[in-house]
Amino acid sequence: MSQSTLTERLGIVGSGAIARGLAQTADTHPGVVLWARSEHSADKARERLGDHVDVVTDISELADSSLVIEAVVEDMDVKRNILGELGELLGPEALIASTTSSLSVTELGAASGRPDRFAGIHVFNPVPKMKLVELAFPPEASDETRSRARALCESLGKEPVEVGLQNEKGYPHVGVLDFADVSLSTSTGTIALRGIFKNEETTLYPGLFARVRLPMGGPRPMLVIPGSAIGSDQQGDYVYVVGADNVVARRSIVRGPITDRGFAIRSGLRKDDRVIVNGILNARAGEKVAPAEATPVPASAASKP
Repeated sequence: MSQSTLTERLGIVGSGAIARGLAQTADTHPGVVLWARSEHSADKARERLGDHVDVVTDISELADSSLVIEAVVEDMDVKRNILGELGELLGPEALIASTTSSLSVTELGAASGRPDRFAGIHVFNPVPKMKLVELAFPPEASDETRSRARALCESLGKEPVEVGLQNEKGYPHVGVLDFADVSLSTSTGTIALRGIFKNEETTLYPGLFARVRLPMGGPRPMLVIPGSAIGSDQQGDYVYVVGADNVVARRSIVRGPITDRGFAIRSGLRKDDRVIVNGILNARAGEKVAPAEATPVPASAASKP
């Protein structure tokens, strides 16, 4: 179900919608740790995320993370304090990133004490459903930092777009894919795409020739469950799973494409989860049940919900 292998030990700072969305997107990968400022915030995060993510209130528990994403309130002073603390806490090879959408990445990188290992990773809400991401780096960011930040985005199923001008080396301008046409041009054999880039120094302007690079990938492994197992309400799609103690718990999920066996699931489930596939209208979170293993439906006989 994961997009690709997440090689980083991921830490997330914050417990708001963006932080929880990042955690939900990464929850199929082991070892994700989310830090919340208070026990009240931690309890709310645990209620939303279940037991797939380790929610903590002691920031020192992020010390072993190889990449930490800060996702707290959009306030420069608050972010400076958190980033400075992370810079002292984490190992020398660890990367720090911020989800800022409006503050200077250069200033935030300096506040972290490691601008060469800093990135801006601006995701869009709701994070599990929005594939777009804006990457930005301070001038001091190393090639390794840029590569690891891109790899993280791709492992989470996000799609950065990069541009390089004729007089530039590599692809120094990183933006997000904003639009993709649904039809193929019969005259050129191409599909129209649109990207959005920060252009604070007005380097990009109409009429320039540029090289564009988009990440491409092969098939992605995903779990598949029947449509009868999926419920929907105002909070989104969900399933009920049965724990080792046979107690029912609710899991928020993000659907992928329909297959001949049912719905592929982008996030919210792990391969060892036991999912209730029949009678979900009678299921209640917190109840103890006596589950019976369902017989898998052959691909040729499966119906599309």
